[in-house]
Amino acid sequence: SVEYVVYDDASIRITGSGNMMNVAEVGLIPWSAYVQKFIKTIFVGKDITNIGHHAFRNCFFATTVIFEEGSEVTEIGACAFYNMRSLKSIVLPDKVKVIGSNAFGQTYNLTAVYLPDGVQTINGRAFVKSNADLVLQVAEGTIAHNFAVKNSFKVELREKKPVIVASGTCGENAAWSFYTNGKLVISGSGAMADYANRDAQPWAKYREQITQIVIGK
Repeated sequence: SVEYVVYDDASIRITGSGNMMNVAEVGLIPWSAYVQKFIKTIFVGKDITNIGHHAFRNCFFATTVIFEEGSEVTEIGACAFYNMRSLKSIVLPDKVKVIGSNAFGQTYNLTAVYLPDGVQTINGRAFVKSNADLVLQVAEGTIAHNFAVKNSFKVELREKKPVIVASGTCGENAAWSFYTNGKLVISGSGAMADYANRDAQPWAKYREQITQIVIGK
């Protein structure tokens, strides 16, 4: 359910939904005739769920990779961006979990890669023969951070994005959510419920972890 179109402005658009095909070598890619001398911009639609093996290998002149907002991509295949000599930076979608072998191999001019918080697996050869000055932009304490330190990459740290630990209702039309960064958010509308005592609070078990309370308008 995936389609591609190559345009005369040197761009390629991958659209549709689901997985891209995996091929055994670059010559088997449907757009291989345009790879080495033509493609400069790569656009990946939001409903694509993986970047196939060798998908954009040897796109020597490609400088830009755009993932549509809300991208569902979870996996970057083996050699997916291998030997992209003109690519200088790339921001991977937040849902990416797996980065395959040689995914960014021989990217000699790549200086920055944004790795999302939820990455679970990074092949040890994912960045083989990449730029010696490559900086991996990672959230502190994540698997991506540990990978970068273990493999002696330069690191740009950011705070880990908060995720909901627990949530529920706290009134007829009111709700609560507690996040990993210690924030308790009360949302919805109308009156909150009254509680008989402190232990009746629905967030009671997290009470000592709460550092900020946000009450909706």
